Amino acid sequence: MRRRPGWAASRADRRRNRRAECRRHHPGAHAAASACTHDWSGPQICIETDGQDGTTQPGTVTATWTNPPKSRKSATVYLYEPNGFSYSFKAKWSGGQIVGHTVPGLQSSGDLCVRFKGSSDKACVEMINRNGSFQG
Repeated sequence: MRRRPGWAASRADRRRNRRAECRRHHPGAHAAASACTHDWSGPQICIETDGQDGTTQPGTVTATWTNPPKSRKSATVYLYEPNGFSYSFKAKWSGGQIVGHTVPGLQSSGDLCVRFKGSSDKACVEMINRNGSFQG
Protein backbone atom coordinates (compact mmCIF):
# COMPACT_ATOMS: atom_id res chain seq x y z
CA MET A 1 0.00 0.00 0.00
CA ARG A 2 1.42 3.37 -1.01
CA ARG A 3 1.16 6.10 1.64
CA ARG A 4 1.02 9.84 1.24
CA PRO A 5 4.15 11.74 2.37
CA GLY A 6 3.86 12.65 6.03
CA TRP A 7 1.13 10.09 6.68
CA ALA A 8 1.54 8.57 10.15
CA ALA A 9 0.99 4.83 10.37
CA SER A 10 0.04 4.60 14.03
CA ARG A 11 -1.87 6.62 16.61
CA ALA A 12 1.40 7.26 18.50
CA ASP A 13 3.04 8.55 15.30
CA ARG A 14 0.10 10.88 14.63
CA ARG A 15 0.25 12.20 18.21
CA ARG A 16 4.02 12.74 17.91
CA ASN A 17 3.52 14.59 14.61
CA ARG A 18 0.83 16.86 16.13
CA ARG A 19 3.15 17.75 19.02
CA ALA A 20 5.99 18.51 16.62
CA GLU A 21 3.66 20.71 14.54
CA CYS A 22 2.59 22.59 17.67
CA ARG A 23 6.25 23.17 18.61
CA ARG A 24 6.90 24.48 15.08
CA HIS A 25 4.11 27.04 15.49
CA HIS A 26 5.33 28.00 19.00
CA PRO A 27 9.14 27.68 18.89
CA GLY A 28 9.72 29.89 21.95
CA ALA A 29 7.64 27.69 24.20
CA HIS A 30 9.60 25.78 26.79
CA ALA A 31 6.49 24.37 28.35
CA ALA A 32 6.08 21.42 30.64
CA ALA A 33 3.18 20.50 28.39
CA SER A 34 1.57 21.88 25.26
CA ALA A 35 -1.15 20.86 22.83
CA CYS A 36 -2.91 22.38 19.85
CA THR A 37 -6.04 21.72 17.86
CA HIS A 38 -5.36 20.96 14.23
CA ASP A 39 -8.17 22.24 12.06
CA TRP A 40 -5.93 22.89 9.06
CA SER A 41 -8.59 24.94 7.29
CA GLY A 42 -9.22 27.38 10.12
CA PRO A 43 -8.17 28.80 13.48
CA GLN A 44 -5.90 26.85 15.82
CA ILE A 45 -6.23 26.80 19.61
CA CYS A 46 -3.19 25.97 21.77
CA ILE A 47 -2.55 25.50 25.48
CA GLU A 48 0.90 25.63 27.08
CA THR A 49 1.98 25.21 30.69
CA ASP A 50 5.36 26.05 32.21
CA GLY A 51 5.07 24.15 35.49
CA GLN A 52 7.31 21.31 36.59
CA ASP A 53 6.77 18.04 34.71
CA GLY A 54 5.11 15.26 36.68
CA THR A 55 3.35 17.53 39.17
CA THR A 56 -0.15 18.91 39.36
CA GLN A 57 1.15 22.51 39.42
CA PRO A 58 0.76 23.78 35.84
CA GLY A 59 2.47 27.11 36.54
CA THR A 60 1.43 29.76 34.03
CA VAL A 61 -1.12 28.55 31.49
CA THR A 62 -0.94 30.30 28.12
CA ALA A 63 -3.88 30.06 25.72
CA THR A 64 -3.26 31.02 22.09
CA TRP A 65 -5.73 31.46 19.22
CA THR A 66 -3.77 31.48 15.96
CA ASN A 67 -5.55 32.75 12.85
CA PRO A 68 -8.68 34.03 14.63
CA PRO A 69 -11.38 35.86 12.65
CA LYS A 70 -9.93 39.17 11.42
CA SER A 71 -12.52 41.19 13.34
CA ARG A 72 -11.36 39.78 16.72
CA LYS A 73 -8.78 41.76 18.69
CA SER A 74 -9.52 40.17 22.07
CA ALA A 75 -11.44 37.20 23.40
CA THR A 76 -12.64 35.48 26.53
CA VAL A 77 -10.84 32.23 27.34
CA TYR A 78 -12.55 29.45 29.28
CA LEU A 79 -10.26 27.27 31.39
CA TYR A 80 -11.65 23.84 32.27
CA GLU A 81 -9.95 22.19 35.25
CA PRO A 82 -9.71 18.41 35.81
CA ASN A 83 -11.94 18.64 38.90
CA GLY A 84 -14.85 19.95 36.81
CA PHE A 85 -14.52 23.63 37.73
CA SER A 86 -14.13 26.26 35.04
CA TYR A 87 -13.54 29.99 34.88
CA SER A 88 -12.73 32.63 32.31
CA PHE A 89 -9.99 35.17 31.68
CA LYS A 90 -9.25 37.73 28.95
CA ALA A 91 -6.87 37.37 26.03
CA LYS A 92 -5.57 40.17 23.78
CA TRP A 93 -4.21 40.52 20.26
CA SER A 94 -0.44 40.03 20.15
CA GLY A 95 1.78 39.30 17.15
CA GLY A 96 -0.95 38.10 14.79
CA GLN A 97 -2.74 35.94 17.34
CA ILE A 98 -4.85 36.27 20.48
CA VAL A 99 -2.96 35.32 23.65
CA GLY A 100 -4.00 35.09 27.31
CA HIS A 101 -2.30 33.94 30.50
CA THR A 102 -3.48 32.71 33.89
CA VAL A 103 -2.05 30.86 36.89
CA PRO A 104 -4.69 28.38 38.07
CA GLY A 105 -2.84 26.75 41.00
CA LEU A 106 -2.75 23.07 41.97
CA GLN A 107 -4.87 20.72 39.89
CA SER A 108 -6.09 17.17 40.30
CA SER A 109 -4.89 14.62 37.75
CA GLY A 110 -6.77 14.81 34.45
CA ASP A 111 -7.25 17.14 31.50
CA LEU A 112 -6.68 20.89 31.79
CA CYS A 113 -8.33 22.54 28.76
CA VAL A 114 -8.86 25.95 27.16
CA ARG A 115 -11.53 27.13 24.74
CA PHE A 116 -11.98 30.61 23.30
CA LYS A 117 -15.43 32.21 23.20
CA GLY A 118 -16.48 32.14 19.57
CA SER A 119 -14.71 28.85 18.84
CA SER A 120 -15.94 25.33 19.49
CA ASP A 121 -12.38 23.92 19.50
CA LYS A 122 -10.79 22.96 22.81
CA ALA A 123 -7.10 22.21 23.45
CA CYS A 124 -6.12 20.07 26.47
CA VAL A 125 -3.03 18.90 28.32
CA GLU A 126 -3.05 16.03 30.78
CA MET A 127 -2.08 16.83 34.37
CA ILE A 128 -0.26 13.86 35.90
CA ASN A 129 0.88 13.71 39.51
CA ARG A 130 3.99 11.52 39.58
CA ASN A 131 5.42 12.63 42.91
CA GLY A 132 2.55 11.33 45.07
CA SER A 133 2.58 14.35 47.39
CA PHE A 134 -0.78 15.75 46.34
CA GLN A 135 -4.15 14.20 47.10
CA GLY A 136 -6.70 15.37 44.54
